[in-house]
This record gives sequence, structure tokens and C-alpha cells, in this order.
Amino acid sequence: MNPQGAPQRRQIMGGSASLFREIHALRSYAHSLKEQLERLPRQLKAQQARVSAAEAALKAAQERVRQLKVEATTKEKTFKTKGELLARYEEQLAGIQSKKEFDAKQLEIAFTKTEIAQLEDEILQAISEGEAEAARLPELEQTLAKVRSEVSQFEAEIAPKKATWEAELASTQAKIKQLEPNIPKNVRAAYDRTVASMGHDGFAPVCEQICGGCRAEITAQMQNELEADFFVMCRSCGRILYLPVDAS
Repeated sequence: MNPQGAPQRRQIMGGSASLFREIHALRSYAHSLKEQLERLPRQLKAQQARVSAAEAALKAAQERVRQLKVEATTKEKTFKTKGELLARYEEQLAGIQSKKEFDAKQLEIAFTKTEIAQLEDEILQAISEGEAEAARLPELEQTLAKVRSEVSQFEAEIAPKKATWEAELASTQAKIKQLEPNIPKNVRAAYDRTVASMGHDGFAPVCEQICGGCRAEITAQMQNELEADFFVMCRSCGRILYLPVDAS
């Protein structure tokens, strides 16, 4: 029996360095493929958001042009009505005998003229803004067409990439399943726990007695055990250790 507190020495026949080095490479590659596949929906959503934004900008500009036309037309009708009212007031003015009524009518005429002048300014402003907004429409339409084209191209390019990554992921996962039965039963439980908690990051190469995962220094005994193909885990971070190609 091992002394209490001493690490259990578990040797792996066939070379632990080669086995765990390959498993680590495959699991890291599988993780990278999964990340790429998981990013695709977000990337597609972002591209579709560009189309929605360009469509919204064009629609807003078109609606603004419509509103300004309605505003100008409405004010022109009011302008015409006020003009007719002014003409009537001026006709009435000639028949007024009372100074008080004359002065009151003059005030009405002055107020109506002010309203007409303000309406004229507002009509010109609405027309001017409408023309300026309408002038932007071709550019916004071109922008929308360009964005739609770019998004369509992105969707066309992403489909084969997705298929390739899915195929590579399936192939990589199959290779991992082929290798894992080579892990001896006496270390399989420790392997499964490490992979379950740390995933692809549960492995680390050792260079010059330094754990490649946490940068902690391992003991000379642990280095010797690695060179003798024993199953060794970092006492600092809990990763499964292996020697790189040039050290194994």
C-alpha cells in the first residue's frame, strides 16, 4: 500500500504521453469546431439585423417624405382658406362706418395676415424638407440592395462551411471514442472526472517540469513518472499531464 497522502502510481502501458497528447489535440480541435458552429447563428442573426436596419432606414425616410407631403398639402388648404378669409375681411372693411368696428376689423386682418405668412413659411419648409428627404431615397435603396447582396453571399458561403465543420466534428468525436477504450480501467474514473469538469482544458503538456496549464512546477518524481509512462495529474490545477513529442 502507498503511504497515506502519497499519490497513487498508475502506469499506462502503450505510452501515456502519446495517448493523452492525441486525446488532448482531438478534444481541443472538437472544442474549436463547436465554438465555430455555435457562432454561426449569432453571425447570421447579426447579418440579418443589418438588412432589418437598412430596411427600417428606407421605410422611415419614405414615411417621412409621405408625412411632409401630407403636411404641405394640409397647410396649403389652410393657406387658401385663410386667404379667402382675408379677402372677405378686406371687403367688409370698406363698408364699416364705426371707428371701433373698423379698428377691430383691422386687427382681424393683421392677425390673419400673420397666420398666412406663418403658413407660407411652414409650407415652404415642409416642401424643402420633403425634397431633401426624397433625395436620400436612392442612396438608401442602394444601401439596402448592397446589404441584401452581402448577406445573401454570407449565407451562401456559410452553408458549406457549416456542413464541413459538422463533418469534421463528427469525425473528431469518432476518433476520440476510438482512443478512449485504450485508457486503462484503473485511471478511467479519474479521466472521466477531469473531462467532465474541465473538458478539453483538462490536459496539459509538461516542459522542463512546468505544467503547461497552470505554470506550476512539478516534482522530479512526477517528471520521472511521466517519463516512465505513469498516469500523472498536476497537483496544482488537476490537469492530466503528458510529455510533448520532443520529450516523450
